[in-house]
Amino acid sequence: VALPAWMTVVLALLLLDLGHFAIHWTLHNVPILWRIHRLHHTDHDFDFSTAARFHPLEAIVETGANLLVVVLVGAPPLSVAIYVLSYAITTVWVHGNIRMPDGWDVRLRQILVTPDMHRTHHSQLQSETNSNYGGFLSLWDRVFGTYVHEPVGGHEGMVIGIREFDDPRHIRLGWMLRNPFLRSTFRVGAGAD
Repeated sequence: VALPAWMTVVLALLLLDLGHFAIHWTLHNVPILWRIHRLHHTDHDFDFSTAARFHPLEAIVETGANLLVVVLVGAPPLSVAIYVLSYAITTVWVHGNIRMPDGWDVRLRQILVTPDMHRTHHSQLQSETNSNYGGFLSLWDRVFGTYVHEPVGGHEGMVIGIREFDDPRHIRLGWMLRNPFLRSTFRVGAGAD
């Protein structure tokens, strides 16, 4: 039985977002992939520029993984176009230093990832870094038990980044490109802290 076209598009969008969640979770939970992803977490501030802080190796790995998800899902071109455009907008928005009124944030994050929800993901506490992986929908974090509502110290008391990379030299291009090859004791995985 063939699904109506609109339902195929919506189902594909859900599966593409689930694929993004799985890729992001994997980047945190497979040590060699964490090494190429952690550059994104070394930013000392959480703002729009954080959305662009990725190692070139991660771009290659993530693009390949996303293409694999598109093929496995059999996503129609319209779904892929909608998802890529919405993700591009969303990734800048969720990395923005934006504070919404609490009531709005709580209501909106029932469906979508909000800046406050994603900011928790950039905490120096490993249990918070290993949470809130969602890209567009907050649903997947709730379903898979990786949702954290609020950082332990609240948003005002939360420290962003990775302690071992707090030295200002790590925000220079050469050090950022070297980051995956530097040693770190910051463990990956859901139970680390």
